[in-house]
Amino acid sequence: MVTEMLSLLSKRISLFLCGNHVIEKEEIEIYQYGFEIILSSLIGFILSIAVGCCLGMFFYALLYYGIFVILRLFTGGFHANTYLSCNLVFLLVSLSTLGISKIMMYTNIYSIVAHIIIIFISAAVVIKFAPIENENKPLNFEKRIRNQKISRFLIIILSIFACIMFFFMRNIAITIALTLLSVSMLMVVSLIKPKEMKKSEQDQ
Repeated sequence: MVTEMLSLLSKRISLFLCGNHVIEKEEIEIYQYGFEIILSSLIGFILSIAVGCCLGMFFYALLYYGIFVILRLFTGGFHANTYLSCNLVFLLVSLSTLGISKIMMYTNIYSIVAHIIIIFISAAVVIKFAPIENENKPLNFEKRIRNQKISRFLIIILSIFACIMFFFMRNIAITIALTLLSVSMLMVVSLIKPKEMKKSEQDQ
């Protein structure tokens, strides 16, 4: 339902632009796909902000969304098959990340040791496995190397920043650390999924 609505709306926007001679007829499909991506991303942004507002964490939701989207752009990771599934997964991840962040902010169970362990695990996964390719968008050698370098640079900078901020702005540090963990766990899921599918096919 959501996929059809996004597709229909994107098509109407593209046809409108074509009708007003903004784009060529041959470009309609390209622009339609682009608008679908933009609208889906907008829904994701609205969902994360809505979760943040419900939890009283508007600023942290912005921080989470910015880091999550930028880092995922270069690391890759789990992608659902439909826009609806994708947004449901993103909603669940956003709710989990921000919800756990809030719990950690107002309890004493989150220590510097836990903070470092979370950051270390996240960084190790990104450095070892990024970028993870989407089967629908394979990367050529140059883009793969570029994404690998950028993802490693980003995870190192964010990890160092999160460690420093723990002593000055603990809540920001917690949000960053758990966001990094979310990105890395989606990478792990993406790595495990093909193996499970292959095993299932062999069992059949």
